[in-house]
Formats: sequence, structure tokens, C-alpha cells
Amino acid sequence: MAEAGAPRRPAVFVPAAGDGLRKALAAALGAKHGGAAWFALSALRRGGGPGDAARAYRAQLAWERGDSARAEAAWRGLAGRSPGNPDWPLWLSNAAATRGEFAAAERILVEARERGAAGPALEMTIEHYGRWLRRSNIAPAEAEALVNDPGAPPYRLLHAAIFLSTEGRLDLARQGLARVAGHPRHGRQARTELAALDALERGGLQASLPGTLSPARPHVLVRRPGSDTLVIVFMPPAGGFGGTANAIQAMLGTNPPHALYLYDSKALYHLAGTDRFGDGYSAMVDGLRRLGGELGVRRVVTLGPSAAGFTAIRVGLDIGADAVVAAGAVTSMTAEAMHADGRMPGTRSRLLESVPEQARDLKPDLVARAGRPRVHLFYGDSNREDGMHAHHLSGVPGVTLHPIADLGMHDPFGELLLRGETGALEPLLAGD
Repeated sequence: MAEAGAPRRPAVFVPAAGDGLRKALAAALGAKHGGAAWFALSALRRGGGPGDAARAYRAQLAWERGDSARAEAAWRGLAGRSPGNPDWPLWLSNAAATRGEFAAAERILVEARERGAAGPALEMTIEHYGRWLRRSNIAPAEAEALVNDPGAPPYRLLHAAIFLSTEGRLDLARQGLARVAGHPRHGRQARTELAALDALERGGLQASLPGTLSPARPHVLVRRPGSDTLVIVFMPPAGGFGGTANAIQAMLGTNPPHALYLYDSKALYHLAGTDRFGDGYSAMVDGLRRLGGELGVRRVVTLGPSAAGFTAIRVGLDIGADAVVAAGAVTSMTAEAMHADGRMPGTRSRLLESVPEQARDLKPDLVARAGRPRVHLFYGDSNREDGMHAHHLSGVPGVTLHPIADLGMHDPFGELLLRGETGALEPLLAGD
């Protein structure tokens, strides 16, 4: 085995990279061991030896079982042995981000770049964290210049366009999004954002939009004079799966209610409080009750995509909401249910450690309320995890399942927009 810092010879076997290989390994070895094998082969592909492959394999298994400390220690060792390989700092950065430590996540990648790591994924993620921490990497004039630059990188162009939508520059935003719409990686989000703009413009609702929430912009209240309804939207840590808050705003109908969009910098899905109302779940619940009183609303709806859907249901129960709308929602956070789900093991462990009181099954709470609030669960009928959580509440009084045919992605609201079903939520918000 080569000594630390010694030059590496290319591995004898250099596997091809890509989703096809990863899926084949998962099919042959199971999801966890297949994923670990893919990372072991990736270490070989980037010039590491058998020892690095073994370390990468063990690190991924540690991460999958929620042992972040062991995984991160292994990745730091791999990064020290191969400073030019961007994979290990990217994983270290991701681990920091799952803890809500976005400044640390950015710093890990910047320092790795200074040590010689390189690659488009590294650069794109540094860009991402810079935008996340400072709302945007660019001023409006620079965003406009990017839209007008035929050689602008797709990732930067996408987020420049979204940033322009929050500034009310919708025509320029549309131009930028249209140029990204065909991109293999970023195209779906661009098309979702375009569908949101189309829906809003058809309803005559052109205005500055909520855009992307982040630690630098952790809450947005969209007021609608004359409305007697408040929708409280709990955004997930990434801001939104498949789309920004623009996508949700477009789904609120042609006569939308007040809408409060919330972000949680702790990345605990608002279960330990949220940025607008401070630390603690109880402080958030009290703050939401006060806001409803200040706005003078008669009807309150909570809404959340992904694991934030769990929070939407929990808060809906605690504040006496009239309805809950959730997309791809988690419906039980017991240790057993989260293990069966299998996604985001680092976040799963943090939730169980940081807010153990939230490690609960929502089904008994809903059964006890006998149909109040009304709960609407949207999910892709081809997504194993989302279907598992939705069917867990099947038959519970007041719960209605809304399966979306042939959807395997974890993005129900984005899919509804792309299919033109922009009115799907409006009757639920009105209580029809």
C-alpha cells in the first residue's frame, strides 16, 4: 500500500462512472451495499488503491447506519491521502450541511480547492453555498448580465433567473429559465419554475415572488389584502425539492391566501423551532398563533413538502388548523419508521438525538382527533418511501390520499405543475 502523500498509479481496474453502474450495483448487492460498492469503485477510478476502496466502502456503510462521526473521520483520512480528489470533501461538506452548518460546508470545499481538489461538482457546490449564505452571489445587474451571456454556466444561469424572479424581473427570469430547460441535470427545476411563472401570469398575479429561502432569507410573508386564510409553508432544508417557493405559490390558486414561507437554519425540519420565531417548537407554535391573530384570518392551513410535511401535520394538530396539505410527507418519525424509510441517515440520527420528543408516529394523534384537521397527502405512486408513509395513514378519519400516477420522483408539487394541474390545491385551501 502506498504511503500517505505518495503519488498514486492508476488502478488496474477503472470502472465507468454514472447512474447506470450505481443502479446495477444496487440491484446486485442491495441499496446500501450497492451504494458503498459504487463509492469504493469511485475511489479506484480516481487513482486510489485497494486500501482507499475499502475505506470508502466502510465510510459509506457508516453513513448509511447514521454513524456520521465514523464516516467523516474516514472521509477526512481519504481527503488527506488524495487531496486532489473532490469526492471526499464533497461528502464532508454534505455532512456539515445536514447539521445546518452551511458556513462550515462552504469552507470545507473552498479549502479543498486550495489544496488542489477540482471538478464541476465542487465548483457548483461552492457556488450553491455562497448563494445560500448570502441570498445570492450576484446583484440584480450581474444576474441580468448572466441571462444575457450566451456562455453562462447552466447552474449559475438557473439561480440568476430565480433571483431575478424575487426582484420582480419576471421577463428576464423567464429568458434565463428557458435556456436551462433542456439541461439534463438542471432542466427539470427550470421547467418547474417556468410552469410556476405561467400559472401566476395566467392568474394575473405577476409580482416579486418568494423564490429561494435560505439562512440569509429565512422567511417570507406574502400578504393578500382581503383574504381570510393563512397558509403556513414549512420549507425543507434544501429550500424545496424540485422547485423553490415559487412553485408552491403558483399552486395556491387564482385567488391566493396570505402565505408565510418558513426556513429552518438548524436543518431539523422546524421541529426545534424556526428562524422567524426563535428556538424551540413551542415558541414557533405560539408565534404562528399570534400571526394568525394579527392578520385577522378565520382559516389556517399548514403545508409542507418532504419531511417538512411531518411538521405541517404536527403543527396543524397543535394550532387547530383547518387543513393540512403535504407532499411526499413523512408520517412517522419513530426509530423503526425512519430505519424502514432509509433516506438521509445523518439527518435521521440528528433528529432522534436533538428532538427525541418528536420521534413519534402521527397516526394515533390523528385518530384521536377524529377527522380534524383534514389532511391531504400527495405522493408519487411509484415512490417506495413516499407511498409507505402515505399508506401508513390510509383509512384514518379525515385523511385523503392523492396518488400521482407514474411518479417515482420525490417531487409531487413540481410534477403537478409540470402536468398543468395547477388548480389541485385550491379547493383544499378553501375547504371545499
